[in-house]
Amino acid sequence: MSSIGTMQYLSAISVHRFLLRAAHSAGTVFAWILIFHALYYSGETAGGALICTAFAYMLSQMVAFFLTPLTAMNLGNGTQRSILFATLALSVAYLWLAGSSIGIFGAGVSNLWVGIAGFVVLSGVYRAFYWIPYKAANGSLPTPQTNYLFEIFLTLM
Repeated sequence: MSSIGTMQYLSAISVHRFLLRAAHSAGTVFAWILIFHALYYSGETAGGALICTAFAYMLSQMVAFFLTPLTAMNLGNGTQRSILFATLALSVAYLWLAGSSIGIFGAGVSNLWVGIAGFVVLSGVYRAFYWIPYKAANGSLPTPQTNYLFEIFLTLM
């Protein structure tokens, strides 16, 4: 591959990655705000709702941490499957949270916790499946200059 072809490939992948991650990040930020809002209006104090939301976010990161080695083993089947599973997990996480907010799992505060627990686990699964394919796809190509602060910000979403 020529250097011009390599740069076009890198820029196309970078733009795709940025747009996909920005859209997923915006939806995820909204979901975490919705979780805080739901906890606050279920009777928690503002501090208690913030602590519960932060704890749920931490659990989601832990799920991603523990599942990442398993998702890396899945790369033998190609990166498309991993991205597909990641997008499917995030879609189901959003549907799970929406379903609990409209009362599909039942009424009351316990319904809220079922929705939060499902969202926490599935968003962790999304993170575990999502970032590995980009690392594998970019491993053999020269890496473009990246803004690490921006990458950390998008990762934490």
